[in-house]
Order: sequence, then C-alpha cells, then structure tokens
Amino acid sequence: DKSFSVAAGKYVRFSPGNLQWSFFNGGNSPTTHAVAGNGTAAGTWRFAPHQWDTIGYNNIMNLIPGSGWIDLFGWGTSGYNNKYPYMISTNEADYYNGNDISGTNYDWGVYNAIYNPSTNTTDAPGTWRALTRDEWYYLLNTRATPSGIRYAKATVHGVCGLIIVPDNWNSSIYTLDSANYYNATFESNLVNASHWANMEAVGCVFLPAAGYRIESGYNSYIFNTGSPGKYWSTTYYKPQNGYNILEFSSDYLFVTYDSPDFGFSVRLVKDVQ
Repeated sequence: DKSFSVAAGKYVRFSPGNLQWSFFNGGNSPTTHAVAGNGTAAGTWRFAPHQWDTIGYNNIMNLIPGSGWIDLFGWGTSGYNNKYPYMISTNEADYYNGNDISGTNYDWGVYNAIYNPSTNTTDAPGTWRALTRDEWYYLLNTRATPSGIRYAKATVHGVCGLIIVPDNWNSSIYTLDSANYYNATFESNLVNASHWANMEAVGCVFLPAAGYRIESGYNSYIFNTGSPGKYWSTTYYKPQNGYNILEFSSDYLFVTYDSPDFGFSVRLVKDVQ
C-alpha cells in the first residue's frame, strides 16, 4: 500500500515526479494534448522522469517558443480560460478569480491529460489533482502512522528536498534521521541511488527543492535552485497576498502563502480507496 492520508478517511497516491510542460514535447514540432470537455490544447504535460528531476534556470530558456520543458508555474495556470502554463504576467489579478481552484479546470491535473513515464501511458484529464492547503498540512503535521514518521529532509541523488513516507512506512527499510523535524537540514539524510530505489519501491515520495521564478518588468528570474522548495496548493488566500503553498528549506518547513504570479513547483495526487 503506497497511500498517504490527507484527511480523516481520505487517501491519495502521489504522481511519479513533478509536473512539466513543453510546447514541443522536447522535439521540433508543436504538440497538443487532450483537455477536459473533449477538446485539445497546445503542448504536452508530463511527470518528470525521476522524482529528483527539476528544470532549474532552463525554465527561462524554455518558455514559449522554447523547445524544452518548464516546471515552475503561476497559480492555476492549467491552460484553462487563457491561464497558460507559460504565463508570466506581473499583474496578480491575472491569476486569481477569488476562489479555491480545487476540483475546477484551473487545477493542472483536473484539466489536462498527462503523460506518465512510469507506465508509458497518458492519463486522462481528471485522473490527477493538486492538494489543498489543509491536505498539505494534515499530510505533514497531523496524520498518524505506525512508525510515527511522516517526513524527513534529505539529499537524494545529490538533490536537496523533502522525503514523505507512506502511511504504512516500515523504518527497517531505511533509518531516517531528524524525521518530522521542521528545521532539520537537507544533510540530515544522504540517500544514495540503491537506498532510494528501495524507498521508492515501497511508495516514498521525494519533493525536490527546485527554487522559484519571479517576474520583474518584462523579465523572468529564477532564484535559489536547490533550496527552497515551494509547491502550490489549490487553496485561495486573499487578493494581492497570494495563495497557500508548501514551502521548505534547510532550516524551516511550513504551509504559508505567496504571490500568484510567482512560478512554483506542482506535484499532483490521485484519490484512492
């Protein structure tokens, strides 16, 4: 069982990597993908080939009409209602409609078909979704697990990030130091390839610290690749002060809020029984 409880009696499984988008699917010809409502939209969505994969500074190089991938997105930029994944407006009002986007087409996974490299298949729109603010909080701070462990900061394959263990995690698989410790460092757990393969096989999730993108005038900038990690929720906060996110670095972890025009990582889940 590789499931995670995100509320009492509510369980999810995580996607095999962070969400990525490319206008050309990494090739030379424009592509399209299916969207909710039986239509199509430009580009290809996929999950990163590995859980530790991030695009980093190349997000700037690969915005349209770039041929590569991007993985830092403004809030609600699923492509629905002209909220495109490559959107870089500095006008915060362009990003919000005053509501949560949970269960709506503004959610990346609800609206889009997404290629899943772990199964070599394309999952239909509505298969995946992003977590709410309360689900992120419950996952990391509230859920009860037999091992008592919910998360640990770590370096996996040389990439800093956050390991989240499934509900039925068995500590005999790997000893995680400084577990559930919000201000632990990424050096608390140095996980090599073989150890991570064992952990991933039983359902462990790794959220890489991919940094973030901000807009200034007509330019985009990438900051702090490798730390911190900032992940969108689907929960609205209030105008001009952003939307709730999960944020972690080498000395903190909390659910907070930030500006909707910033580019953050997206990790999706699917609901399971």
